[in-house]
Amino acid sequence: MLQKLRKGDKIIIGLVLVLGVIALAAVKIGFNRPYQGKYVVITNLADGSVRKLPLEAEAQSVEVKGVLGHSKVEVEDGMARIARSPCPDQICVHVFGWISRDGEISVCLPNGVMLQIEDPADD
Repeated sequence: MLQKLRKGDKIIIGLVLVLGVIALAAVKIGFNRPYQGKYVVITNLADGSVRKLPLEAEAQSVEVKGVLGHSKVEVEDGMARIARSPCPDQICVHVFGWISRDGEISVCLPNGVMLQIEDPADD
């Protein structure tokens, strides 16, 4: 047997609907680009050179010359990764994968290449 909705039930359903609409609006308006302003810092550990690429830019890839040869770094959709490297075990390619959150790192120690996500807003 179905029971009628009481006043308290209607209030709870209304609150849930309103909160859902607010959350959807927040996602559409302000939170759809969580990587805005962030960048990936590419460090060549062998010579100490540093390069910064914004995560919000168009998809791109760069070659970084390391100790063993060239590593390919890809930046796409607010994420970065070491896509290819001449190292023997490929841990940097297969284990670290894509990084996107502030402070995350990906390192190819044999080739001496390191990626780190930084957010200047956190400074």
